Amino acid sequence: MGREGFMALKLDMSKAYDRVEWGFLQAMLRRLGFDEHVASGQQVNLQKSSIFFSANIVNEVRQHLGSMLGVNEARDDSTYLGLPNIVDRNKTALLGFLKDKMRKRIQGWEGRLLSRAGKELLIKTVAQSLPSYAMNVFLLPVETCNEMEQLMCKF
Repeated sequence: MGREGFMALKLDMSKAYDRVEWGFLQAMLRRLGFDEHVASGQQVNLQKSSIFFSANIVNEVRQHLGSMLGVNEARDDSTYLGLPNIVDRNKTALLGFLKDKMRKRIQGWEGRLLSRAGKELLIKTVAQSLPSYAMNVFLLPVETCNEMEQLMCKF
């Protein structure tokens, strides 16, 4: 908040070894203020890229920057690799999708006739691995962890 506004740009890079004109791409990235690490053979995919703005950026500036860069503004519910792009203070509500995902997976197993060993194997190999990627990125709230543990114990 405050007087200064901020923005973030999420660029989706697609491999483009044969179709990139390096001089043009380097000039454009320099003009936009990006560093010159374009030598990887990749190209920006503008359809999958998005731009994020702080709350104090007015709509006219948002629209101007978006059209100038050729990318759409990110929505509040946008995701990248299955995780939310924008994280607010209430992580419990935001990461609730992990509990729902686990609940649905466990409900799919409920109708099966499984031994205790079979249930244990499903829990250890599938249910416990569901939140592992999110846990590499976010520190999960204790409440969320406890609720997922309860789901596994009830099963």
